[in-house]
Amino acid sequence: MTKFEEIYELATMIMEDEKIKQAPLYKKYLILYKFLQISIGHFNARCFKDLKTIQPYVYKEFNFTGDGMETEYMLSENAFTVDTKIYIEVETEKDSGIFAELPETDYSFKYNSAEVTFNKAVNHSFKCHIVVYRIGFFFDDLDIEEKLILARGMVIPFIESQLQKESVMNHMVYGTGAKMYSQAEHLKQLNTILKDTKYEVEGRINAYTYESNPDLDLNKQNKQKEIIKNYDISLEDWG
Repeated sequence: MTKFEEIYELATMIMEDEKIKQAPLYKKYLILYKFLQISIGHFNARCFKDLKTIQPYVYKEFNFTGDGMETEYMLSENAFTVDTKIYIEVETEKDSGIFAELPETDYSFKYNSAEVTFNKAVNHSFKCHIVVYRIGFFFDDLDIEEKLILARGMVIPFIESQLQKESVMNHMVYGTGAKMYSQAEHLKQLNTILKDTKYEVEGRINAYTYESNPDLDLNKQNKQKEIIKNYDISLEDWG
């Protein structure tokens, strides 16, 4: 098994993006998963491991309004899996629509009973938003080169998404020198990075394919093992 986080940690250019860093965790992993899916699609045909049999990223949202008294809530009649994570945010002011993340120390979560217990009841009429999610993993064990190829492959759609935005940052800051670039120069740099990344990824895949099998025999049907799942990964089972 290879956890998706192992891939994400290697995609440093994406992980260091301010919008990614500031996003709520469940949204961060949703965005990363979209980039990973594109990378999987590009690498799968030439990878000697099974990149299609996965536990995908899944999430489900719950909303309630506090009454100032209740501290225990059951999110589902069905138990969650041990790898289920939770994100909770509460309104900062009544009916403000502005939410702040609740620290993990302010509540407890029992995945086997799908229960959340707050240390202090949510204020009366304050809205609470809860997200349970699973980050996901590959059933196969990937080696470091396979992880690197997927991580670098994620950078390609990430940069392409930056280029497609109507409004692109007008400057980039490097170190303490605060070297400023015009919008045109920034776009030029992004295109250069995109070109270099595509070249790097293709080179890594070619080298990996040759080193794994110099005869370039990609008969995956004979190489892939039968994978038996011991649970249903469909989101519908989450209550």
